[in-house]
Amino acid sequence: METTPEQEAVTTPEVTEAPANQDIIQMNIDETAARVRKASYWFFAIAVFSVINSFMIAKGSYFVLGLGITQFIDGMFLELTGETNLIASFIPSLLFVLFGIFAMRLKPWAFIVGGILYALDGVLFAFFEEWMAFAFHGLALFGLYKGLMAIKEHRALVQNATA
Repeated sequence: METTPEQEAVTTPEVTEAPANQDIIQMNIDETAARVRKASYWFFAIAVFSVINSFMIAKGSYFVLGLGITQFIDGMFLELTGETNLIASFIPSLLFVLFGIFAMRLKPWAFIVGGILYALDGVLFAFFEEWMAFAFHGLALFGLYKGLMAIKEHRALVQNATA
């Protein structure tokens, strides 16, 4: 059966569009995964800022970024013993490192649980009227929320690509 030039013109774009379309879909999947990884860096930043803050509190200084719970732990130990317990104050930071690792692996629960804990941590700053730290918590929570939304988008793209 012969095809006419008109039929070839109609069928040829369908054949050439499919691989290009798959490339676009894959590019979108890769882009959303990259956005998730970028948002997961918030967990690592929170942990690093908290560790820096613990060292600064031990030296008599203060840093507005980081976890309020580590500052609370540092303050408690400083009041009770006269020095900070860096091991006790590092535990919450390590937890946020774990959230970051699982968030990079596109696990939505890491963003949800980590975000809830970080929001509760922000309440500590609001309670003590530390508004700069509270505002930073809001900024970081927005970044974590964007990561969670990117996971949802990523999953939808993957599901559509395999359907």
